[in-house]
Amino acid sequence: MKQVLLLSLILGFGLYSTESKAQLFKLTTTDYGATLNANPGLKAAWDTELSTVQADINKEFPSTSNQQRFMQGMANSSVMAGKGIGSDYASRMKVVMIGAGVGVGADLEKDKATGSDISGVGVQGGLMIGTNLGWLDTEKILGLYTDRLNIYFNYLGYDLDRKMGDANKDSLQADLKSFGFHASYDLVKPKGNSLVRWGGVKVHTGYEYNSTRLTFTTDLNETINETISSGGASGTVTGTLTGKPAATIDVNTHSIPVEVSTNVQLLYFLSLYTGLGVDMNFGKAKAAGALNADETNLTFDPTAPGPANENMKVQAEANISGSGNVDSFLTRAFAGVQINLPYTNIFVQADKSLGNDLIGASAGLRFVY
Repeated sequence: MKQVLLLSLILGFGLYSTESKAQLFKLTTTDYGATLNANPGLKAAWDTELSTVQADINKEFPSTSNQQRFMQGMANSSVMAGKGIGSDYASRMKVVMIGAGVGVGADLEKDKATGSDISGVGVQGGLMIGTNLGWLDTEKILGLYTDRLNIYFNYLGYDLDRKMGDANKDSLQADLKSFGFHASYDLVKPKGNSLVRWGGVKVHTGYEYNSTRLTFTTDLNETINETISSGGASGTVTGTLTGKPAATIDVNTHSIPVEVSTNVQLLYFLSLYTGLGVDMNFGKAKAAGALNADETNLTFDPTAPGPANENMKVQAEANISGSGNVDSFLTRAFAGVQINLPYTNIFVQADKSLGNDLIGASAGLRFVY
């Protein structure tokens, strides 16, 4: 499961990554030196070369064009990533259930400023245990029949660290945590036999907490050897660009779902289920960048008239800040397929928010008795 979570994060941000002016790590010339300051053409030529270096550094990382929208997309994707990993819609649990699942979410609204394919991504996992309350001595709890009432608890925490890039100089660290509890009740009891069985109508509710802390770091050690020219002036900028700027995205969301579902079981081995849900959400995503890099000294050596070996300075920084709130209410439809083996169920589920471009998917394995 750890590999699945990592792959989802890497692929999700790979889709988001784009070469644009709003890149995660920014290089700024803080001192051009006397010659470049006096020659706008040379200054512009150097800015172009530095932009090329910056684009190469940022090719593994997400764009930060519309930071408030990006943070909102991250928060909403976190909510969608938690759907399906802590509840159950089609298993025939009589006593107990133990399982594990992973969920991903994505905001597929395109960023018009950059042409990016998505506006946020979320990943979560969960270990789950559930029980049917029919084993209690009492027939009813709060007017509900105990043999129709199922409860579930889920939790998972992961600390991940993944190197990226051709030289493994970039890294993505992810601290993931999820927990929650759910309850489902057979509002209409199932009917049928082993060939064809209708699962009745179930209602579900609960609480879901998802936390994701992502830290992007690049270990700069870029050799600069660029020749620039403008009109009759020219020269070479040399040196080594160093530093270790880091950017952090911190997402914390809470969701209270209310769902209605139904399912059908065919020949025992195959179950199909679907439903509708309303989510009441709160929480936010926020981002911050840290410099973690001193100014780098470079040298400009003119090959045309001018003083020799002028000093220049470049600063590396993380170009991200701001926050975005999760949507307070989301309505969604979901559907899933479950393979039923003796004491074991394998499921895949898809969720789609109604009215926007949020999607989610989850998959998992459950042992049922």
